[in-house]
Amino acid sequence: MRPTYAQLPPYPFDRLRTLIDGTAPPAGLDPIRLTVGAPRRPIPEPARAVWNEAIEGLSGYPPIRGGEAIRTAIARWLEQRFLDGGCLGRVDPERQILPVSGTREALFAIAQALIDPTGDAVVLHPDPGYQIYVGAARFAGARPVALPCRADTGFLPDFSDVPDEIWQRTRLVYVASPGNPTGAVCGVDWYASLFELAERWGFVVVADECYSELYPSDGSPPPGALEACARTGRNGFERVLCFNSLSKRSSVPGLRSGFVAGDAELIDLFARFRTWHGVSMSGAVQRVSVALWSDEAHVVEARRGYDAAYEAFLGTLGHPKAHRPAGSFYVWLDTGSDDTEWTRRAWAETGVLVLPGSFLVADADRANPARGYVRISLVEPPEVCAEAGRRLARMFD
Repeated sequence: MRPTYAQLPPYPFDRLRTLIDGTAPPAGLDPIRLTVGAPRRPIPEPARAVWNEAIEGLSGYPPIRGGEAIRTAIARWLEQRFLDGGCLGRVDPERQILPVSGTREALFAIAQALIDPTGDAVVLHPDPGYQIYVGAARFAGARPVALPCRADTGFLPDFSDVPDEIWQRTRLVYVASPGNPTGAVCGVDWYASLFELAERWGFVVVADECYSELYPSDGSPPPGALEACARTGRNGFERVLCFNSLSKRSSVPGLRSGFVAGDAELIDLFARFRTWHGVSMSGAVQRVSVALWSDEAHVVEARRGYDAAYEAFLGTLGHPKAHRPAGSFYVWLDTGSDDTEWTRRAWAETGVLVLPGSFLVADADRANPARGYVRISLVEPPEVCAEAGRRLARMFD
């Protein structure tokens, strides 16, 4: 067995199962689980409309780089969403787009493709954050270095305390906007500062933007890494790769459809790596994906659904520290107490299950930036979210 396995922390949901083992919710109350970040909305009509035709795509091996139709659909969507309809720049579907089977595997694989395991490489990542970043770094033979995301930095990574000796060894920096679990959004100026560091020290920026389309209907769409590149004169997206998917945007996590976009040389390198890695998106999934990337109506409808879920939950919770973030479908709630014990008590006393923030922290040997926080996933219907808020309000009496 590779020694890397021993270096990995237990996955958050494994720790959660251990935490509540032997604890039962109150009798007579239906349990409400607000832990997993998976949408529970109906399959969008554009996907249903093409499914029967799409299954013909199962009859052949798909190309690693995906077909022209899906690459073009993704490129046009990126231009419309982040590049002012193409006025800020264009995305080359041949050289700057790579379809992937969900961004989780791609976020993991990019570290394996870009990092020399014989060196002393460092990978920086937001903390708390998506645990895949840490696993990707470890399996690539790199040292993951956590960047605390605290309230005093707007829950964004703070690069000011990173010493030069770490920057010299940094090969990859993972960023997430909107962030998981905090929902914080990186602005164009923030990205510009990071790009300057990338140019100075020679690392690659990996921008995880899977929650980019989940924002308040009356709010501003979060800017993306490619948009920040275009607005700061980096029209070739040098040293930048963005990752996005249909899982959250279109509520189809089981489709496993996403993409990587950005620096053409890095896209080519990653595609060649994946030729040996053997992962490609089926023709059927590509056909459905084209339909979904080409439609915005179902995304607008989903945002309205999350508007209702937030309004219902926050209205019944009535807690002054609970608010809707700029993006995602989470509430990052400061409980004012030990987050693991609060989670266990909430399950035992109210039948609502949430995720302790400490379980999303990679570096347990330093001050824990998630201590006292819990992540609440508002993916249930508004009436269920309202009931969850009503019950959890008792925890603050």
